[in-house]
Amino acid sequence: MTRNTQLMLGALVTIIGMILHTGILLVGREILEVTARALETSHFWIFWSLTTVAVVLVVLFGHIIQVTLWGCSLLWLKAIENFDDAIYFALVTTTTLGYGDITLGRQYRIFGATGAISGLVTFALSTAFLAENLEYELPPIAG
Repeated sequence: MTRNTQLMLGALVTIIGMILHTGILLVGREILEVTARALETSHFWIFWSLTTVAVVLVVLFGHIIQVTLWGCSLLWLKAIENFDDAIYFALVTTTTLGYGDITLGRQYRIFGATGAISGLVTFALSTAFLAENLEYELPPIAG
């Protein structure tokens, strides 16, 4: 696979992953909006804690979907031969750990590296989402 093909496929998988992840974050936002009214009760911190856990689980689900997308892409390209190794490689790559115990052939290295870029962007998006929605919107309801 050529360098340009790897870059284009990596960009495509990244875009699809970002669309899916953003959609999942919007679900998390809906959870916040629905529960915000309940937070006006005398049990604010209980509801806020449960809401925080729910939103973090939604964000985690978004990352699991992205890792699965990258793993399936690696399988589809036949860059890795079995599902467990593909998911493991995608997880290690998107989190930028890069253990190196599983490596891609030369014809897939650039594609694999775009998975790390995708992971960095998605983790940044998730961090911004959590910070904005949990720190700045929910606590003022208690006051």
